[in-house]
Amino acid sequence: LPICGCDSTRLDNTLSFNWGINSPLPFDEPYSGKFPNDFFSVKWEGYLTAPMTGAYTITLEADYGVQLWLNGVQQINAVPMNTASESFSVELVAGERNDIVISYYHSEDEAFFAATWSGPGVAAGSALDGTALSYGRHIINSPITVEVYPGDVDAVTSSATGSGLTECTALNECE
Repeated sequence: LPICGCDSTRLDNTLSFNWGINSPLPFDEPYSGKFPNDFFSVKWEGYLTAPMTGAYTITLEADYGVQLWLNGVQQINAVPMNTASESFSVELVAGERNDIVISYYHSEDEAFFAATWSGPGVAAGSALDGTALSYGRHIINSPITVEVYPGDVDAVTSSATGSGLTECTALNECE
């Protein structure tokens, strides 16, 4: 869409959405133009960490199409979907980060997507959320990647320690 700056990035705490006939980014319009209600896709990339070792079932529900890769292996490829949901089972090790990429494709009309899972320590039908998902972000000019866990931040301030760091307050220029 030449008049739409439709690319957007955000962190989602829970992978469960029912957009209906609305745009998935209703507040993006002032910044990039109107994000479309139809014919769009969404891609989530990050890490999945299981709370306990064992067999897990991951299910994707959507109105049109989904794909999922776990540790670089495509586990689901359903574009378009023949059923309302697609599932697969996988053995996961407690505390081990697993690369996960999920793509959702929407055609027309009502838009919805949900990623759920079940297994040891996870009740059937639990949404994939910030308790199991994390995202890597690279800070410009930094040799490290920061891991972001989406969800509420309860702390008033944050801090870091280590050689080469200087003291600085958020929203101020640091020397």
